[in-house]
Amino acid sequence: MKKRIIILILGILLSIYACSDEPLAKEQYKKEVYLIGATDEKITFSLNYNKDTVQEVFVTISTSGTHDISKSFDVEMKIDQSVVDFYNYRYFYDFNAYKKLRVLREENYEIESMSVRVDHTQGIYKRVPIKINTNGLHCDSTYVIPFRLLSTSEYSLAKDSAVILQLKFENDYMGEFLMVGDFNGSETFKSKQLFPVDENQVRMWIQAIDDSNELNIGLHTVVLTIDDKDGSVVITDWDTTQGIYDVSGTGTYDKAAKKFRLNYTYSDDDGVHTCNESLVFVE
Repeated sequence: MKKRIIILILGILLSIYACSDEPLAKEQYKKEVYLIGATDEKITFSLNYNKDTVQEVFVTISTSGTHDISKSFDVEMKIDQSVVDFYNYRYFYDFNAYKKLRVLREENYEIESMSVRVDHTQGIYKRVPIKINTNGLHCDSTYVIPFRLLSTSEYSLAKDSAVILQLKFENDYMGEFLMVGDFNGSETFKSKQLFPVDENQVRMWIQAIDDSNELNIGLHTVVLTIDDKDGSVVITDWDTTQGIYDVSGTGTYDKAAKKFRLNYTYSDDDGVHTCNESLVFVE
């Protein structure tokens, strides 16, 4: 008898539930407009150094909630230097000045409009393309574009309404390499990181030096300039005003094997030094 009563009660409850609205049929959260990545402060895009090609990154406007938007709306944005100033103050203050973010110069990017229409028939978000050219950008500077939402014609702006787009530059010759060679006749072995400088240039610490202090870059680094056609390499001083001097050298780069063969000399207070190195890219 009790079993029949329980089954009857369950049947009644299921009948009531079936007649009620689905629990997720209505919007569960407040609709807000925001920039994707705003809660993390920064988003990063990797680009190739390329003086001839304009490349594209984007900032994305989106809406929160459990349902699609029911109407289109307009958003106004701006480039906000104060976002970068606050970030630099909080994370770097007066220390590590070389690590501070720098707002990209206007001549290096193009945005069609800072007024954006989000069309409800095309989804809950809108990508805004930004065209970037890398001409004249210094490899040791961290370039960013800071965006802030100003207003929206529908819904409301989220509390986090600003995001920093950080640009990271690459080329075909950068990366980690295993070096085997000799320094003044003595064998050396080292894992070396080659840093992109431009489309066909990388920077390298001399011999077996691998200094993590960016302030010493000018003292102990050279530049490898690679000819993309024949693979020849010319080696020159990174900073002729300090550190080593009379840097001279050549080499070759095997594109298929991703391998450098380098021969160079340089002078310092201890005299003239000779380096012969073979560097193989580490997968």
